[in-house]
Amino acid sequence: MRTPLDQLARLASEHEQHNRLQPALACAKQALSQDPGHPLASLVAARCARRAGALEQALGHLDQVGHARREPAHTHESARILDKQGQHTKALEAFAQANAALRAEHPDVDRSLMPRFIAHITDCFTEDWVKTWTPLPASPRPAPLFMVGFNRSGTTLLDRILDAHPQVHVLEEVAAIDQARRTLGALYPRGLADLEPVQLQAAREAYFAVVDAHIPDDFDGLVVDKLPLSTIALGLIHRLFPSAKAVFSLRHPADVVLSNFMQHYTPNPITCHFDSLKSAAKLYAQVMGLGCQLRQVLPMPILEIRYEDLVEDWEPEMRRLLEFAALPWDDEIRGYLARTQNQGQIGTPSYDQVVEPIHRRAVGRRHNYAQAIAHVADVLQPYIDAFGYGTDKPD
Repeated sequence: MRTPLDQLARLASEHEQHNRLQPALACAKQALSQDPGHPLASLVAARCARRAGALEQALGHLDQVGHARREPAHTHESARILDKQGQHTKALEAFAQANAALRAEHPDVDRSLMPRFIAHITDCFTEDWVKTWTPLPASPRPAPLFMVGFNRSGTTLLDRILDAHPQVHVLEEVAAIDQARRTLGALYPRGLADLEPVQLQAAREAYFAVVDAHIPDDFDGLVVDKLPLSTIALGLIHRLFPSAKAVFSLRHPADVVLSNFMQHYTPNPITCHFDSLKSAAKLYAQVMGLGCQLRQVLPMPILEIRYEDLVEDWEPEMRRLLEFAALPWDDEIRGYLARTQNQGQIGTPSYDQVVEPIHRRAVGRRHNYAQAIAHVADVLQPYIDAFGYGTDKPD
């Protein structure tokens, strides 16, 4: 049972995750006045201090937590602070330590599930096989715009800007397409070729049941389905919605892999692979390799948006995207930052970053960890070349 002190610390954490830093810090300090080493209150106080730029103060809050009460989240927060201080060797060690502790806490996560699933889809989707698909009726409802890529490739920043358009509603990492896949059951993926109209209708209905639970009843604009790893579902998406378009978010592969390694993920069959640079790079290659294959064999309009271009000058990129989506420019987009800051909780790991003005601090972060990245260079190089990052100069 949570004590009143635990409840106060939990409230502080909720405030921080909703980007309400002043009440978060006030609640954390109130809890710490009663228990100076309270684990959650100390963590929240450290996060608030880090976000305010008070890095030594942030480390001081973490130091108050006794060894027996420390959790992987404390080590991870220390690593983030060390990274900001430029102590990259120590930061790398702390990230690895935090990830190892999380892995030990979740020993039963099936690490083979995602690679096996990707391999099965990869084996199915060939150009010749796609040509055998029987024609199916068009969707009676307009297809969403699908935003795919890979975790930590800039999709949250992109969706926050896009969601400011009055004719757009972004579904932020809602597993609607997974519900359609579950409805098809064993028919996916091999059965896509001979899908019957009744099976197609059931899958579409399952998809839109999830969508409709997350959009206003009177909304009649463009739904954007943002789920980065739907990259591996592009074949299913195209089969259910032949007129659908996709936005493919790109970022330098080494920066993507490093950023995922540096996130505090609760391990599941996907995020468990981000506990080391080696396994993160391997999963990246599997996902993006399948993504490249699907883009080759599917007649699906896809627009690439690069994170580096987005943070350099976002408006031209958004104009390109809106033209692709057949939407007009709207000046309300320019107010996306204030809208995001007033939104409340953002359900992605970058909740504390997208409320800041656009900056380039995360561009080229790989250069700070060049020696570690070198160990996965062979895995990433094909995608560095394929996505046009082959001339890898310091940013």
